[in-house]
Amino acid sequence: MSTLLAQSVTIRFGGLTAVDDATVEVPEGGFIGLIGPNGAGKTTLFNAIGGFLTPTRGRITLDGRDITGMPAAARARLGIGRTFQKLELFGRMSVFDNLMVAAESAESRLDIVSDILSLPRRHSEEARCGRIAEEMLRTLDLEWARDRRAADLPVGHARLLELGRALCTKPKLML
Repeated sequence: MSTLLAQSVTIRFGGLTAVDDATVEVPEGGFIGLIGPNGAGKTTLFNAIGGFLTPTRGRITLDGRDITGMPAAARARLGIGRTFQKLELFGRMSVFDNLMVAAESAESRLDIVSDILSLPRRHSEEARCGRIAEEMLRTLDLEWARDRRAADLPVGHARLLELGRALCTKPKLML
């Protein structure tokens, strides 16, 4: 079974057809690349797969489940990770804190009461997310930048940080 199947996807903006009858299949553990000139619709198709755009026509499934009309946040909870052409970091936060936010969004099993009251469960959850963030720092060789503001990173390292944030969510599909 394919992890992802975007089948016969068409995306129109008024009279402009940005994506016309595209089909993309990504098997579990597979890698694919979309290659084409500027304006070919690659990012538009990724935006549809990620839930930021709804296709005009076609269907998108993840592990056999139709996600075509599902919003981006719900797709993220199902395991779709994403990086963007334009960097999307919390610039005033440290590199470590950027990774923590991602780990907590994916890993947190706490309810709002535990969070507000800072119950012991909250502290163990925070420690677990901290370990995930530290491991990602090592994996990406960004330990040197742990306490630096994300906005102060060179572009290449900022890209690595964005990738690390996406990987901290442990996606089953990475766009």
